[in-house]
Amino acid sequence: MQDPYGVLAVSRTATADEIKRAYRQLAKKYHPDLNPDDPAIARRFQDISAAYELLSDANRRAAYDRGEREDIPGGFRRGAGDDAGFHFRRGAQPPDGDDVFEQIFGMFGQRARRTAGGPGGRPGGGSAAGGEAPRPEPLQLQMEVPFLVALKGGTQRLHLPSGRDIDMRIPVGTENGAQLRLPNQGRVGSDGRVGDVIVTVGVESHPVFRRDGNNILTELPIDLDQAVLGDRVTVPTIDGPVTMRVPAGSNTGTKLRLRGKGVPARRSIEAGDQFVSLRIVLANPKDPSLTEFLRARNEQKAKDQKADAD
Repeated sequence: MQDPYGVLAVSRTATADEIKRAYRQLAKKYHPDLNPDDPAIARRFQDISAAYELLSDANRRAAYDRGEREDIPGGFRRGAGDDAGFHFRRGAQPPDGDDVFEQIFGMFGQRARRTAGGPGGRPGGGSAAGGEAPRPEPLQLQMEVPFLVALKGGTQRLHLPSGRDIDMRIPVGTENGAQLRLPNQGRVGSDGRVGDVIVTVGVESHPVFRRDGNNILTELPIDLDQAVLGDRVTVPTIDGPVTMRVPAGSNTGTKLRLRGKGVPARRSIEAGDQFVSLRIVLANPKDPSLTEFLRARNEQKAKDQKADAD
């Protein structure tokens, strides 16, 4: 593909926010829905989307910058869907002198609960024993997560009311409304015990992809020749562009399946599929040869219908 930095018109030192901002501006300008009769715009939009998919993934971007252009890793694969966790920013210290904390997450309406032990064997949750005051109620927070990070897993910076920043792990396949738990990061009780933080995830929308359960949905503009005669086309996926065949005789609304290109596999759940809906866009609606062909075809149809009536 082209240089992704050039496609998005950003420098090689651009921050993640600068890349996202550039992508959104270009996506609005070149989205096929705003330019329904221009296949060149549709192809430009595919390039923009592919460039953003690469540069928005920290691992894939790093691999590209190292020159590993033929074998860019899928990103966030190692352990992203197996364990929830977080990392303190450089220079920050864990609270209360604890050496290790676990992040416990609940998804799809279920919450996993674990006990995080602190110094002296202090229990990490549940009701107080021996007449101690109960732990403070969990602090409820909300966090917006990019679509691809929620699907593929990764980390997202979370700013706590205490002023501490945490790189929070987002498990593979996180759905909108999922709740992630951070033990011992919430309110401090009168006895010094620390409550938890529960983070409700809001998944941002994506200009190219939509999620339907374990599957990914997308729409692909094609021209009339491709629909009638068939062709090989480039399709964006969450792992980068792939090539697929459009069968001859396709129509607007025809759905093609890319197996295994949906939500990535995690634990006992297999990877989903991607469904591509075709939409016919005329390359040049005022093409004289197309106009003449259709006029002659309609005249012949009228003659045939009259002959049948006689």
